[in-house]
Amino acid sequence: MKHFPLIATLIISLSAIMTANAAKPKAKAKAKKPSATEILQQARTAFDAYEFDKALELIDDFGDDGDLTPEMEHLRQKAEIGSTMLSRVEHIAIIDSITVDRRDFFLNYMLSSPAGYVSSTEELPEGFATDDSTTVYVTESAETMIWSRPTSDGGRQLVESHLLADGTWEQPQSLGEALEGISANYPFLQPDGTTLYFAARGDESLGGYDIFISRNDGDEFLQPQNIGMPYNSPYDDYLLAIDELTGAGWWATDRNRLDGKITIYVFVPQDLRINYAVNDPELTNRAFITSIKSTLDPKRDYSPILKAIEALDSEAAGASSDFVIEIPGRGILTGYDQLKSANSRRTMELRQDCMDEIADLELSLEELRRQYATDKSVATAIKNSEEKLESLRANLRTLTNRIVTLETSR
Repeated sequence: MKHFPLIATLIISLSAIMTANAAKPKAKAKAKKPSATEILQQARTAFDAYEFDKALELIDDFGDDGDLTPEMEHLRQKAEIGSTMLSRVEHIAIIDSITVDRRDFFLNYMLSSPAGYVSSTEELPEGFATDDSTTVYVTESAETMIWSRPTSDGGRQLVESHLLADGTWEQPQSLGEALEGISANYPFLQPDGTTLYFAARGDESLGGYDIFISRNDGDEFLQPQNIGMPYNSPYDDYLLAIDELTGAGWWATDRNRLDGKITIYVFVPQDLRINYAVNDPELTNRAFITSIKSTLDPKRDYSPILKAIEALDSEAAGASSDFVIEIPGRGILTGYDQLKSANSRRTMELRQDCMDEIADLELSLEELRRQYATDKSVATAIKNSEEKLESLRANLRTLTNRIVTLETSR
């Protein structure tokens, strides 16, 4: 039996199949799905650029195929806050900006006497010691202090103390239930005693520290509110102070990411909040503060405010004084002839000697710390200097409180 026709048919069919397969385009290799780490990095980059909706989209798309990591959940929460804030960017006039060292940045806030003042923790009475990661707000009368101290859970709590009739300070007390459980720092109280600004970290913050506001209803401070943009950013923003006498507000931020430096913005506060339009094409730039010039009203003259600040600066720089100390009921004293007794004057001399010794030791300690980078043998000297510095600061507080007591006693 001949099978040739059948074999030929099979060969022809096979050939046709091979030809057809060859004509088909090769399927592209399936794209590799980005890892959680890659998506998190992309979302973080978008978040830092104020592209909050893009960050949310990246995270949500990844979440369709798998559970989100805790880091993604955290960033998603922050991006939702950012997206909401970006829809309500306040239109404020920023009249100046100053780049300063992060350390003791608050010394650059030029505030008039009625606004009170901001100081370091060295201002605190003996026994109220806290860490140096805070500032102390003191009222004009120097009879109330507000500051932040660490809590056992790793957070911070705002506390206050009032000067008693005998010249001592009452034990620090919480500012109220509404402010408990909030990791708060850098307080500033308006002279009316009603409006409190502070910085806080937590679920309601966009960045690290955000600036919040709380108001006292006569009995206690109420639930605080995040004041939004442009004050707050994906980075740290803190210590907002408003001086009603000069008409200037101040706040500090590290959004510009300057090594060892921070930026202080000086702005004009408003009685009524006015926000930029949501569809403003420059909204992101306005929130970040790309240009302070663009925030100004060309028809308004801001020179009176700037001159008022300059006057305070000139007064501080040009004042000739033996010392500076705030005495409750008498204001700031600057000369020995203003002290009431010989005992006060002798104590003041000891106080000034102590301050000089602290300044010298701080310089020496700074040099030792630089030396430690290449010479670990100075470790013991650093430790001894730090212990001595702590002792000197405690002595300074004691001497200061003694002078206040002597000058306020009858």
